[in-house]
Amino acid sequence: MGVLGKALVLKNLMLSTMWYAGAIHMPKRRVFQQLRAAVHRYLWAGDTEAESVIPRVAWSKLTQPRSQVGLGILDPELQMTALELHNLLWFLLGTAGTAWESLTTQHLALALGMTEKMVLVALASPGLISHVKRNQVWSAALTLWKKLQLQQELPVTADDVYNQLLFDNPSIRDDEGDLFPWQGKPGAFGKHWAECGVFKIGHLWDEEERDWRKEADMAVRLPHKFRRRQHLFALQRAIPTQLVDTLRVDHRVVGEWVRRKGETHPLQVYQITQVQGEEAVTRAWNVVTGYEGLGAPMRVGPGAETRWRTDEIETVAVCAEKKKEVGLGSARPFRICSTRRELAIDPQEWSWPKQNYNKQKVRLPQVTTRIMYRSLLPPLDLREEQVDRWAKREWLPVIYLYRWRQREWREQCAVLQSLSNQKQAGLLWLIYHLAVPTAQWQANESNYRDERCTAGCGQVETIPHLFVACPTLQQFWMWWAAEVGKYSPFCVMEDDVAHILLGALIKVDRKDKGELYASEVIRAAVLWAIWTLRNEWCRQGRVITLQALRTRVLESLRTAMSTEALRSRRAKDHGLTKFWAVWGKYPGLVQQDGNPGLWKYGPALCSHGSA
Repeated sequence: MGVLGKALVLKNLMLSTMWYAGAIHMPKRRVFQQLRAAVHRYLWAGDTEAESVIPRVAWSKLTQPRSQVGLGILDPELQMTALELHNLLWFLLGTAGTAWESLTTQHLALALGMTEKMVLVALASPGLISHVKRNQVWSAALTLWKKLQLQQELPVTADDVYNQLLFDNPSIRDDEGDLFPWQGKPGAFGKHWAECGVFKIGHLWDEEERDWRKEADMAVRLPHKFRRRQHLFALQRAIPTQLVDTLRVDHRVVGEWVRRKGETHPLQVYQITQVQGEEAVTRAWNVVTGYEGLGAPMRVGPGAETRWRTDEIETVAVCAEKKKEVGLGSARPFRICSTRRELAIDPQEWSWPKQNYNKQKVRLPQVTTRIMYRSLLPPLDLREEQVDRWAKREWLPVIYLYRWRQREWREQCAVLQSLSNQKQAGLLWLIYHLAVPTAQWQANESNYRDERCTAGCGQVETIPHLFVACPTLQQFWMWWAAEVGKYSPFCVMEDDVAHILLGALIKVDRKDKGELYASEVIRAAVLWAIWTLRNEWCRQGRVITLQALRTRVLESLRTAMSTEALRSRRAKDHGLTKFWAVWGKYPGLVQQDGNPGLWKYGPALCSHGSA
């Protein structure tokens, strides 16, 4: 099994058994160290019980995505962390049941040192979290959650404006352009106000008068608060006038979700499709769950659209989702026993931030463990590091390494992922990472001291020597250029070390993606044949001959062509249209055999073989 196959086994079989145990109890750091050591033993020695093994690639590279030429192995510690964070997300969304939610609220309030009413606000805006008590049920998860910065979406409707937080809100800044902090800075008053239940724009707003609350009213809500009047004036002045105008007009908007006014347990909610003056036209949706948390997707109700006066309805929270099944709705109700303005937070207003490998904001109801993991995984610039390592070896002219740019590297990563034979792709992966176990590498990393070529030529065995410079291989590459290379996209000479080792990565003309792919298929098949023959014969003490190399390489190429054709057929391309789009340019390798869907090997591979 190749290195990529082992990585797949690790990801799907071995490590997957630990994830959900970790979500309940995070193991000690020593356990993760032992687990990483076991992964290295399996990956590089094929046996988790091996007494000793030398890791050839750093752990931080192994956990990078395949798109960055990592192995995509999930880091156990980060994955378990993501699962613990997902528990907090379930709490925010109310998807785990009221009994669990009530108990969790008490534990979270204890760990955060605040009242239960403030817990949801603290999770939505972690700046409100000052200290997490140690050795509590949620201590580890809260410590990590505190580092996140959930983002509140820009407001559109009056309800959006009403629910905007007053503190740590980028839209609300003082005269000097600074945010109003929850705490931690001189003069900060956000946490003290939140303890009194004042933390949203709507808490300063009189809905009946459609204006700011009077000083006397706020004095009741914020008793004995230092510099209350000055702080109120500063906040009111900092809130953008367009938001105040939206609150003052307070119109219904197409797309909003409403219920009949005063109905706390509705069997239907309604989506506004038209607004006509003081009336709204709505479409009914049937509700099954979602009164105390995030409910199941709703279905469109029967019957015609309904017309309402705007004073007969009130808004509720509904989270939009992508449509998954025919006839099943694309929206899920959230705590519809309360209006939107009564909610501490509306999850549809909040997004998981862009961070690390998570390249776009995601609304909270759509956040998955995978998204959390990708946002926790720190990215590495593998291209820059690999170029530096190759440059230090001085095996290749520097001009070729200058072509190893980010764009070409991303394209090469995609090509490696798309190769039919991932075992051969694994060998190319090892070459890029300088992880092929040559005699020189073993002499540097272990007690083994003989750097000479295992084939017996007496030269130092490096990666270029292993695949190109060994005398027998020099003869092979001369034969390749004369007999096969001219018929294929991988046309190299015996001195083209850079093109043989790095392939299409350093190719100047990269417009034809099919040619790049075909070139890498041929290169992978040839290098794999050289690698396997060398390992087998050197282990048996046999001398590698040119004839043996030619036979093994031609056999590997024929297998590669058969695999490509079979792959096209499995994609229900019985006429092999995709196959010929790539390989039709190389009749020396494959040719059509009369009827559509039939083909035969070309003269470079076989004079008469057919498939």
